[in-house]
Amino acid sequence: MYVLRSLALVLLVSSGAVSVAKAQTGRKLTMREAVTSAGLRAETLPSLKPVKGAGMFSYVNPRNDKELIIRGIEKGTTTVNLAAFNAGLKASNLDTVKAWPSFVFYGADQAYFNIGLTYYKGSFSAGGNGRWSQLYKLPKEAKNIDVHPISLNVVFTAYNNLYFATPTTAYLPITRDVDSAIKNGSGDVHRNEFGISKGTFWSDDGKRIAFYKMNESAVKKYPTLHTTVVPATAELIRYPMAGGPSHTVKVYVYDVDAVKYDPTDTEGQHGFFFLGTDGDPEHYLTNITWSSDGQLIYVQELNRAQNAMVLNAYSAFGGAKVAEIFRESSDDYVEPLHPLTFLPKASKQFIYQSSKSGFNGLYLYDVSTPAKAGGYVGRLLNDPTHEVTELIGFSATGEVIYQAAVNQGLERRIFAATTVGKRKIRELTTQPGVHSAQILEGGRFLLDTYSSATSPRVIQTIDIASGKRKEELVNAPNPLKDIAVGKTRVFTLKAADGKTPLNCRVIYPPDFDSINTSKRYPTVTYVYGGPHAQMITENWLEGANLWMHLLAQKGYIVFTLDNRGSEGRGDAFEKATHLKLGDVEMADQLVGRRWLAMRNYVDTNRMGIHGWSFGGFMTTSLMTRTPWAYDVGVAGGPVIDWKKYEVMYTERYMSTPDENPEGYGKSELSQYVKNLKGKLMLIHGTVDETVVWQHSIDYIKASVEAGIQVDYAIYPDHAHNVQGPDRVHLMQKITDYFDLYLKP
Repeated sequence: MYVLRSLALVLLVSSGAVSVAKAQTGRKLTMREAVTSAGLRAETLPSLKPVKGAGMFSYVNPRNDKELIIRGIEKGTTTVNLAAFNAGLKASNLDTVKAWPSFVFYGADQAYFNIGLTYYKGSFSAGGNGRWSQLYKLPKEAKNIDVHPISLNVVFTAYNNLYFATPTTAYLPITRDVDSAIKNGSGDVHRNEFGISKGTFWSDDGKRIAFYKMNESAVKKYPTLHTTVVPATAELIRYPMAGGPSHTVKVYVYDVDAVKYDPTDTEGQHGFFFLGTDGDPEHYLTNITWSSDGQLIYVQELNRAQNAMVLNAYSAFGGAKVAEIFRESSDDYVEPLHPLTFLPKASKQFIYQSSKSGFNGLYLYDVSTPAKAGGYVGRLLNDPTHEVTELIGFSATGEVIYQAAVNQGLERRIFAATTVGKRKIRELTTQPGVHSAQILEGGRFLLDTYSSATSPRVIQTIDIASGKRKEELVNAPNPLKDIAVGKTRVFTLKAADGKTPLNCRVIYPPDFDSINTSKRYPTVTYVYGGPHAQMITENWLEGANLWMHLLAQKGYIVFTLDNRGSEGRGDAFEKATHLKLGDVEMADQLVGRRWLAMRNYVDTNRMGIHGWSFGGFMTTSLMTRTPWAYDVGVAGGPVIDWKKYEVMYTERYMSTPDENPEGYGKSELSQYVKNLKGKLMLIHGTVDETVVWQHSIDYIKASVEAGIQVDYAIYPDHAHNVQGPDRVHLMQKITDYFDLYLKP
């Protein structure tokens, strides 16, 4: 579950990362700087994005935020002044703005944008002021807003129902369910697993909309407590726990062009019908994809056990099943995370992403001939040893452009691979580091943004055909040049299996002295350790954040290790923890602890550990299952008992409690509280809908019954992440706890 790792990633990305070759002299960080990175972020091009027109892109001028730059690699540059833009709005009898909105370009100089729930469209004139008009003003209840980028039709949800509007019509209801357990078009289907981030799916021409209808009536209600009102109120949410009843989902289609809403519409009538999908009612319907010609809808259907997936095609005109394209199964689990990607101008060829070869790869399928004629046999396009992390798009010559994890998962590089004939692969990025790219319209150029251990941020354009840099747009100076930053070292250790290399990162205090043998430093290990997360990368700060450098400034050695079970290294690495969450991860973390303990400058009586979410589970596990290992621990939002965690995530890695009683029993952490030797603090948000509050409450109850003192902090009305101004308070509390007991 991606949300489970979200706080870990907020911690690691919020600063924009630093890695330096040697220690720097300078001032110390404040806690607010360490948490918010205020004034210490690397230079960038705000709102950088491709726009319509070959080789065109736009951004807000970083040196004058009143200017919007629209430029082309082979065309001139247009600078639009905010005052001129506001003059255009005023001339159109619209409200002016104080800052640039986020534009979506759908023509060479045409765009739409929104201010809150009001949407506008128009074009930039040669003088920059343009002419603009209101598209629609959505009701205050509108959520899950999905605008078709060409027709500008829109669908949105309100009160769990789905509504539709065009630029020329008022919004109309597509569904009228009154049962609060039924949600239409919601983005939280299957709790955002399987790459799901939305619940509505437009056909390419904008004439039909496919959407999820989720029925949660079988899922037990769970209370979350809101204390900002008097008296406090309990909000009941639907939370499916491992082994228990889950919600059911159907996929419906509505023809927004051929019919107008009729309250008598039912399944199979008037262009409003549901796809007759296969399988168990509790199966997972994932990665809805329209064919390029709008004739078919593809659904990746996964059984609840998550070990068998079938890709089916359905008619977009009635919902009948047209074909089973292929099946995929595994002894552990299949995890479809990506929709199909059709090749440009090829409605019968698509790319499917799968890790069936051991690494996530790009497979090309051609469904122009029946399966029995071999038309459904997939061909791997990328290097089979590369973990593909993003399919970016296609070049002008039809090559597929993708990002892949390389160098033992530390780097992200950009590649181009042929889609016809013999496989040929080219790397488009030559500089080491973590690259992300966008393809400009026309497919001839890339916008490439990267950072490395020595470069805070570089933004450049790349000619895809030659692989050469066209222009360097930004080469950011070191934003920490005035900050005392300790040396960072990245290295590998052998895992507990004695053979698998594990990436490690250590940050030393700026005044670190390894020669003075009488000097002993306390350590803090930051841990996550779970699936779909990676703490160490070869970017600026090497995946660390400024709070870790604040700890180093205070005199701590800060350590992190990416154990088996984390991402970026392929299936064998990530699936090593299957059915036994906590075991392999702990064994690998103890390898890191052992390395620290062997350093003559480390005080083995002052060793701390901290993590959130899965990292909170790891921290609590290591503090109590191996109570000799660490002296102080801070566990945020910890999973204590996997039986109380959600169905989709937990059953993928642990199966059900009935099928895997040993795995669940061994990983339940309240039973180990009696072993606690050091100081442990648990932290939880009271309205956490990801790791529900009951986890840490049950742990505290067990500690009381065992007569063991465990410290506890709550953050009222915070969800799984403590965000906003309260986050500074959170990180200060964690720091103070280490300072109190580790005494740097």
